[in-house]
Amino acid sequence: LRDIEGYDTSETAELLGHPSHARFIKYVALTLVLLEPEVRAALDKRAILASSGIIMVDNSSQSDFADRFELIFYADAADMLNPMASPLEMFRDTIVPTQPPQLTLADYPHVRQPLDLLIPYLRHALQEDRPGVNLLLHGAPGTGKSQLARVVAQQLEVALHEIAHEDNEGDPIKPNRRMRALRIAHGIFRNQPTLL
Repeated sequence: LRDIEGYDTSETAELLGHPSHARFIKYVALTLVLLEPEVRAALDKRAILASSGIIMVDNSSQSDFADRFELIFYADAADMLNPMASPLEMFRDTIVPTQPPQLTLADYPHVRQPLDLLIPYLRHALQEDRPGVNLLLHGAPGTGKSQLARVVAQQLEVALHEIAHEDNEGDPIKPNRRMRALRIAHGIFRNQPTLL
């Protein structure tokens, strides 16, 4: 809650001090011109904002008002206020569509047997809309893991998105922020045949 549309709210937040959870909800509702039950529901840890990883809410009265919740992934304000902007557009710097593969299945003869099992399994999981299907590819950098994921997505005829590993300035994104981005991506693609 540090800045809202260019207005520095830190002085106001400092005056509010360490409010109880009920008072915090009331202050947020007044600030956003919303009803308290709506704010309480939206900031609940099981609600989409917190469960998706978009925000983190500290419900303890130990935190001051300004530190009560943190927007984890910043989207362009114009995108957030645009009712036509899709969630994927809002997080385009974090959840990135991959490029088409430069290799084919023929380039992976050494893992052909596992791929003959994996591709039909993933195809079935996608058809059944089965959540929680995970595959871990590991190996040294440059051994073709990313290309293999692209080849598999191409074989399944589905989109493949990756979670960015560095920010716009080229600095590495911390692992906990990447995991939150993955949670957001799971929410965005919940009902779509997509690989992450």
